[in-house]
Amino acid sequence: MLHFIFAFIVLIHGFIHLLGFAHELAFTEDDEVRFHPISRFKGFAKIESVLWFATYGLFLAAAILFMFYAHSWWLVATAGVVLSQTLIILDWEEAKYGTITNILISLVITSFVWN
Repeated sequence: MLHFIFAFIVLIHGFIHLLGFAHELAFTEDDEVRFHPISRFKGFAKIESVLWFATYGLFLAAAILFMFYAHSWWLVATAGVVLSQTLIILDWEEAKYGTITNILISLVITSFVWN
């Protein structure tokens, strides 16, 4: 049962990153500049949106691999957590609570690797 719950958490976390992808592509009504200073660079929003989508793909793949008991799931999940946390730091005010899920996923990864 815990196996399915963890896979569901990873999958939902991935879908939340899909929302980040959609959010980065959306334009605001008055085209104001985002809060973090990196976004001032032209084209960074598009790159960041692709990174949000890539993180979604990594978490989706990790959940599928985990459900089929593939031993390499933790490599994909680790890449997803690292990229996820980087994006969360860039959009801290909106995405800071995703850190809790990343910590949970990291704990399961650590437990799996050490056993």
